[in-house]
Amino acid sequence: MNVPDIILRRGRCEMFTETDTPLWRTGADLLTSRLIRTVAMLGLCAAYLQGGLQKLVDFSGAVAEAQHFGLPLAPVTATATIVTELAGSVLILSGYYRWIGALWLAGFTFIATFVANRFWQMPLPDRFGVENAFFEHLGLVGGFLLVAYLDLRAIISSTEGRRVQSGPAIPSDPDASDRKGHAMTLLQAATKKASPGAIRSGQLFFLELSGGRIHSMNPDGSDRKIIVTNARFPDGIAVDAEAGHIYWSNMGAIGVDDGSIERADLDGTNRTVIVPQGITHTPKQIHLDKEGGKLYWCDREGMRVMRANLDGSQVETLIESGRGEQERRDQTRWCVGIAVDPKLRKIYWTQKGPDNGGMGRIFRAGIDIPKGESAGNRSDIEVIFEQLPEPIDLELDITNRLLYWTDRGDPPRGNTVNRAPIDKSSVPEIVVTHLMEGIGLALDVRGNRMYVTDLGGSVYSADLDGKNKRNFLYAQGNLTGIAYAEIRTNVSEK
Repeated sequence: MNVPDIILRRGRCEMFTETDTPLWRTGADLLTSRLIRTVAMLGLCAAYLQGGLQKLVDFSGAVAEAQHFGLPLAPVTATATIVTELAGSVLILSGYYRWIGALWLAGFTFIATFVANRFWQMPLPDRFGVENAFFEHLGLVGGFLLVAYLDLRAIISSTEGRRVQSGPAIPSDPDASDRKGHAMTLLQAATKKASPGAIRSGQLFFLELSGGRIHSMNPDGSDRKIIVTNARFPDGIAVDAEAGHIYWSNMGAIGVDDGSIERADLDGTNRTVIVPQGITHTPKQIHLDKEGGKLYWCDREGMRVMRANLDGSQVETLIESGRGEQERRDQTRWCVGIAVDPKLRKIYWTQKGPDNGGMGRIFRAGIDIPKGESAGNRSDIEVIFEQLPEPIDLELDITNRLLYWTDRGDPPRGNTVNRAPIDKSSVPEIVVTHLMEGIGLALDVRGNRMYVTDLGGSVYSADLDGKNKRNFLYAQGNLTGIAYAEIRTNVSEK
């Protein structure tokens, strides 16, 4: 049952539709919220804030404590202790150089534990309390090391510069009770007769950002394979089933102009770079226009919408939203998701804006640059949606003239899949909720199914209206782009 949710935004009411969600996912959303993270960090630092402030107020007591433990230069040691406890806590709680604050307090706690809690030197039964304190402090050291690990992993692994979560590859279906009810739907959507002697079977291809890998599998999550490894932060993927090719974008290192686009066969063999480094800065979602013989993509830090022939030749810039280092720092200029309407010769793209900033926009323009104009100075650009939390990937349902997109911003309007008609003015409808930083999106219009990935490591499927949502893979690393294709398989006639 769909529940309408009315939201007041900048003086006007807008109605969005939310779909039912499993209880476990609601709990997961709560436990991974910013509030819980802040409370956890505050609890981890509470003793250090209290101790640092107490020593600051009673400095003579702090000096006496240092002298009690036989530490040299007691006033200097007391001052260093106060600075460490307070400054380390501030770094962790503020998020600025959190990993430094965490390592700082981990080292301090480790040393202090061996200075103040030497239980092995104490007689029984006095040693029990001190022994417990010793191991409790080692637990704090482990907690701080985990905070540093997660912060550094986010810096290294997340090209969006946001905290990421990863886990072991565990193919699972937490909504096992849904399996029976949807088994026939999935089978019918996955296998379609093409012609005598051939079967077209649905296939999913998705990208694992954290591991630099491309996976393929059936639409129900079975027969999963790793077909490509050592990709450099892959983000967007497109499939040419007829030619037997997959195309994907590599964003490259953060802040370095070293993005590229590659092509391989459907099984990952015959891998080749078609758009080498130095041509596109940070390529994101890509779109294949088979009939037109073109590959379209958004270049995030390049602030461009681009295209090329399928062999990578004749690279063109169609949209240029900014230029130079100063404008590159403005995330409202970052182009991320793209879709193409070949019938009306239109391109759609997202400019996501800052994280959870409510400044995201979706644009539309003609494929062809108007005569006498340039990519950076076009008169045909329309803003069709604005003030979105953080729109990412786009997909067009050409048959029903609907535009779908993922939004990785904060709930209730973010971490969602949205859709809206493209030929008339309309308020966007939220059809899927409770994602964990939603990114990739693929549509199987004939099968009435959509497939979604998120940075939390999940792959979801749902009807195009958001009903019958299933999370059939989770904890798969940090996932980005996903593509659906019908692959033709020859079979012997009976």
